Amino acid sequence: ATISPGEYCGGIKGHNATLTMNPGLYVLTCANGFNMDTVTLQGSGVTVYLSPSSEKINIHNGTSTLSAPTSGNYAGMLFYQSSSNNKDVVVDVAGGTRTCPQPTPAFNGVLYAPAGKLNFQDGAMSPTAVIVNKVAMTHGMICITSPATASNAISRPVLVE
Repeated sequence: ATISPGEYCGGIKGHNATLTMNPGLYVLTCANGFNMDTVTLQGSGVTVYLSPSSEKINIHNGTSTLSAPTSGNYAGMLFYQSSSNNKDVVVDVAGGTRTCPQPTPAFNGVLYAPAGKLNFQDGAMSPTAVIVNKVAMTHGMICITSPATASNAISRPVLVE
């Protein structure tokens, strides 16, 4: 299935499928958030915004290759969770590739959830930056990447407490 940018009150959900996200801003309001279970998820130029009332980001199994826009108002931002939304960001990618710098899922962009907790389990992922309140990791790794072509690229990944 292919989905287009817009407002999604019921969230974006996928199960045992391939989901292609067209470029643009996906605004998740109401409940259900961003829930993927055993999905091949792909998209370029994508930003997902979770409103204060939206549920968590939940990616379980499957493979993902998502990248943020490289220009415009949302350049570099892949997942943006409102600062008043304290829901967890759950990434459980059993079966993903655990090698840096190219693990799966490949998230090329910032994962921003300043009030949330990143609950990362069993795999590897490669965001440009992770901005969360707390991190819990089980059997996984995060490979921070910095695209050399981005004008606002992070020159040196740093873990800040």
